[in-house]
Amino acid sequence: MAGNSAVYIEACEHYCKQSWRNRCRILTANGPMDLRVPVVHGKDLYHTPITEVRVDYSTPWTAQTEYAIESAYYSSPFFEYYRDPLFGILDSRPETLWDLDLRLIEFFRRRIGLATEIRFTSEYIPSGRQSPPENVSLRETPPQGPLPLMVPRVAQFSGGDCRPEVEWRGRIRP
Repeated sequence: MAGNSAVYIEACEHYCKQSWRNRCRILTANGPMDLRVPVVHGKDLYHTPITEVRVDYSTPWTAQTEYAIESAYYSSPFFEYYRDPLFGILDSRPETLWDLDLRLIEFFRRRIGLATEIRFTSEYIPSGRQSPPENVSLRETPPQGPLPLMVPRVAQFSGGDCRPEVEWRGRIRP
């Protein structure tokens, strides 16, 4: 992402069950821990555009997520400077998963000083349909064990299904 002037985020797909669209992984003293944002399961969730998937606030997931992050990173350098703004995003209770994800992406993009422009796709390109070769889907499920280092050939998001189309190089040790 840092080496590109712009990246595209897929904005025209439908919500994909068992994907990382509402999940993330943090490193804790006991190893990796998966965090999940619950979504409202309406009549036809899996045919709902990703921009319209609503976050379910009927459970205390924000408090549990904040506790997990605080427990994992409270002694990390500068965590105290990131804690309140990060937790403020969670506490603001964005209505959609899309809004929550974009706020988090923007938070981290600014904090690490990336000037990369975030753009959104204007059409969905299903799997098997001819698409420009520069489009790479970074949607995938990380393997078990040490967290992989993902090095995309091109940092441009698109694609049709929930399968990875990325090149893996090296490993990050927890």
